[in-house]
Amino acid sequence: MRWSSVFSYLSAGVLIAAVVGKLAEWPSASVQWLLLAWAVLLIPVSLVLFRHPMRYPAWGLFLGFWGFLGVITLVVLQSLAVADVLRDPSRGFAEAWPLGVFGIWLAVTSLLGTPDRVESDLAGLVTWLGGLAGLALLGSWFVTIAGISGAVRPAFFLAAVAYVLWSAALSGEIWNWLPGRRRRPEAAGQTATPAVEMPEPATT
Repeated sequence: MRWSSVFSYLSAGVLIAAVVGKLAEWPSASVQWLLLAWAVLLIPVSLVLFRHPMRYPAWGLFLGFWGFLGVITLVVLQSLAVADVLRDPSRGFAEAWPLGVFGIWLAVTSLLGTPDRVESDLAGLVTWLGGLAGLALLGSWFVTIAGISGAVRPAFFLAAVAYVLWSAALSGEIWNWLPGRRRRPEAAGQTATPAVEMPEPATT
C-alpha cells in the first residue's frame, strides 16, 4: 500500500503537468505523452479503489470490473493518440467513454463511504473529494458526447482539479487502511478500562 500512495501522488503531479502544458500551449506531442503517463498511473490508483473498505463491497466489485476495463481502454486509446493514429475530434469522443465509466466507479465507491470501523481525519475529505472528482469526470464525459464544444475545456480542467485534490487526500488516507491502524471503539463513548493489579500471594 505504500507504493500505492506514491503512485497516487505521481498521477496527480503528471496530470498537473498536463494541464499546465495545455494552458501554456506546449507542443501537442508533449501533452499527449503526459496524458499517457497519467492513464498508465491510473492503473495502480484503480487497484487502490478495489481495496477501498466500503460498506457495500459488491457494488465496488461490480463497478470496479467495468471501471478497470475503462482505464485499460484509456491507456490503449492514449497510446494510439501518442502514435498519431487517433486524432481529434475522434480522440476526445473515444476517450470520453472510459473516463465516464471510471468516473461512475469513483463516485459510487467514494459516496458509499468507508465503514464505521475506519477512523481518520481524512476519511470524510476523501469521500467528498472522490465523489466530486467522479461527478466532474461524468460532466466532462457528458459535454464531450453532447458536442458542447465551448464547455469541453472548462469541464476538463474542473475534472483535473477535482482528481488532483482527491488523489492527494487519498495518498494520506491509504495509510489508515492498513490492518490494525486507528480502529473505532465498538461502542460510542466507550472508554478504556484500567487494568486492575492483583495482589501477589503472601509468602511465609
